[in-house]
Formats: sequence, structure tokens, C-alpha cells
Amino acid sequence: MLRTPSFETVRTTGKFLADSGYDVPGLADGLDLTDSLYANLENLAPLLEKTAGDSILPVLARLFFVGWPVDEQLCGRVIPERILAGAFESGLLRRSDSKIEAVAILLPFRGLLVACDAPRLRGENRELIIGPSPSTHLIARLAAGGAGETTLDLGTGSGVLALEAARYSDSVTGIDINPRFQAFAEFNAALNGIDGVRFVCGDAFQPVNERHFSRIIANPPFFLGPAKEYTYSDSPLELDGFTRYLAEQAHAYLEEGGYFQMICEWVELEGQPWEKRLRQWAASSGCDVLVMVGPRLSPINYAEKRSQEAKRLHGGSAMDLFSKRIAYFEERGVRGILGGVISMRKRRGANWFSSVGLNPTGDSLGETVRERFRSLDFLAMHGEDELLAAKYRLAADAGLDQRQALTPEGWQIVSSELSRKGCFQDRLGLDGVVAGFLPLFDGKRTVFEIAGFVAESLPCSLEEARQRCLQLLRRLLQSGFVQPMNERAG
Repeated sequence: MLRTPSFETVRTTGKFLADSGYDVPGLADGLDLTDSLYANLENLAPLLEKTAGDSILPVLARLFFVGWPVDEQLCGRVIPERILAGAFESGLLRRSDSKIEAVAILLPFRGLLVACDAPRLRGENRELIIGPSPSTHLIARLAAGGAGETTLDLGTGSGVLALEAARYSDSVTGIDINPRFQAFAEFNAALNGIDGVRFVCGDAFQPVNERHFSRIIANPPFFLGPAKEYTYSDSPLELDGFTRYLAEQAHAYLEEGGYFQMICEWVELEGQPWEKRLRQWAASSGCDVLVMVGPRLSPINYAEKRSQEAKRLHGGSAMDLFSKRIAYFEERGVRGILGGVISMRKRRGANWFSSVGLNPTGDSLGETVRERFRSLDFLAMHGEDELLAAKYRLAADAGLDQRQALTPEGWQIVSSELSRKGCFQDRLGLDGVVAGFLPLFDGKRTVFEIAGFVAESLPCSLEEARQRCLQLLRRLLQSGFVQPMNERAG
């Protein structure tokens, strides 16, 4: 088990690794390493070949990225004695015959190093601490936090999201029910030279009862299925019951204006559209809700995906896992499984609910999320006259895709679609006439003024033009294609 004998002892190890080029560019560009060792050892041969050198980086990569033993004499030649001594003292390394092996692997993540259980030493341990997963990367990139936050990280595991949040938060608390997590999280804090983060073992919100936070992030166990084998991944309640519980309870621990963001999965049941179910989760929360949703999977495709992942990470029979999941879904009337990020913000007044397809391109996507909240707020809080009196600017990354077809009158535009390059799958179909008015949303004209141009061009009455412009404006705001300007017309 990892230990933190002193903050400085572990921090010295982290500094040595960083100075040796043990980071994403060093491993990827220097050694062509992007995937660590699978539990079933299928990729062991190429990993050992890539780390076969006797210089410092290949040795460190074999120990801490592959998680494979290295000859003790070789370690002694390339790793300073004080670093080895500190790693033995913290339990990161141990001797086995004439070899030295790492008890935990160290995975780079957004400028951090994250210790987690070495794949080849996992065995049947159901309380594994795993490294950053695709869901970790996604929730980190979509985080809508800002400077001065008080942050709670639910299901913190290795502590990685809590440590990421410490970069901009005044205070951070990480919670996990896994009794092994605290040793790893505290070790990772010291490894990265981050102090002041509090880690508490407990179930969901129980350890922070009556406290309030400006931001809550959650990467809880959300895998859907009959097995409750692994604390880090398998939902402890029926179907999506645990993520529903967190969504229903989060508002009680948020400050006014605070955000709760959770990456999770949920089911679509026979006769129950998924969006209706999620609206029920948030109905009494006093929160605005933005659901960023990925592709819908059938029960068969979902069961196949999770079974193959489990085999890759833990070994065993994928067919057995697949059959059990399929039977579980059939018995409960599951017709589809969806996943994504649910963002909720506590706000007094009439709350809104919106959903959008997720297309996570780019890195720092938090500002895109905040921008969408601002647009939907503006739409919800202003009446028709106020909307018409404001000025708007088309998003800088908006693009118009048009398709032409040959008609009896020659080549003509038959479809127009507005899209953005951001993290949302926003695509808005428009007719060619309406598309021609988009350049008028330049931040200099009110919608009243734009309606005047429309009335003259179509032609139609000014009132009809205003209603058409208002309808278009609402669609543009809902999809994030325009942003209101600070300056308002009188």
C-alpha cells in the first residue's frame, strides 16, 4: 500500500520524474507510449520492446508506465539512491529477488502524475484504484469552474479531479467510499506538490453534511449491469438509481449560483423517453439543467462494449459478462442507454432544462458550457420586446453549409445548415431566405432593426417580420449560435 511518510519525500520523487521527461510528450514522442499495460497482458511484448533501453526514461517507463519489474542493478545505475530510498519508503517500489517492481503505476494527466494500481498486480481486488479514464478526461475538459471556487469532488478515486480543481479553487474536498482511496489520493497530492486538499472516506454527500460548495464535480460509478463487483465503476443501485440520487441531492450542497457537473449514464425504458426521466430528476432541485448527451446505444451494443472493456482491464470471459448484462436489461425493460454530462446550476426563479448533443472537440471546454448557460439564461429571463431590443453577434466559429441541386431554373440552393466547431453538436437547418439574413446579426443592429430589413426584402408586414425574426432568434440562442451584446438599444 502506498504511504506518504512526508510530503517532501514523495514530492521529491515527483520532481525527479518530471525533470527526467516522464510526461505525456516524453512518453509519447520519445518512446511512442500512449497505452499502459492491459490486465490480460495482450500488449506486453510491444511495451517491453519500446522500453528496452538502459537510459533513464525507458527504465522509468518500464517501471511506472508498463508496471513491469526492472533489474535492480540497472535501476541503481540510472536512478539516484535518494530517489530509490524515498520510493521504497513510500511503498511505491519494492524488491522481488534481483528485480525492483512498482506497486503502483504513474500515469500523466494534464500536467499531473497519477498513481493507481498496477494492472499486473490487480488480481481479484474489487476496490481497485484506476488511473484517469476517458470519462475523467471528458469531465475535466468540460469543467465550468473558475477562480476562487470551493470545490467538492465526488467519487474522487485517485484524487485526480480534486488535484486538477486545486489549481483554481480556494478549497477542495475529495470523497470516495473506497477505503483504499485515501492513501492513493494523499500520495498523489504530495507527488504533485499540491497541499491543502482534504480527502474523506464516505458515501456520497454524507461526509460533508450541511456544507455548501460553489462547484461539485462527480465521476461516480455508473456502469449499468447486474454485477456490483468493482467499487470504481459499477453502479451500486439498480440501473441508473445512483446517478439519479446524486442529481436529486446535489442542490442541497450547492451555494446559490453554484454548479454540479456529473458524467454518467442513464437508461431509456419502455414508454419513458429519457429526457422526461431526467426532467423528473431535476424537477424539485431549483436548478437550471443542461444535459450534454452522447450517442444512444442499444442494450446489445452497450453490453458488448462494457464486456470487452472488463475483459481488457480485468481478464475473464467476455461472453459470460455479456449474457448477464443482456438478461438484466431485458428483465427491466431497458430499450436504450445514453451517457454524457449533466450540468446543474442552482438559481432562484423559474428554471430551464435543455439538452444538446455532445461533440467533445478541443481541450478547455468549460467556457463553452458557461456560454451556453448565459445564452439560455438570457432567453429565459427576457420578454419579447426585450429580446427584440437587444443586439446580438453571430458566434465567431459558426459556419453555413449549403447544398445546391440542379432544378429546371438551374443550380439552386436546396438546403442550408448552420453549425459550430465547438463541443456541442449544434446544427440548425434554415431555408435559403432566412440564411441570407444571418450576417445582420453583427452586434450593431437590434432585432427591431433587422426586422425592418426583413420586412422590406420579403416583402411582408413589419409585425410578421418581427415574429419571424423572434422565432429565428430563439432558435439561435437555444443552440448557442448568437450571443447578446452588453450594449442594449433604448
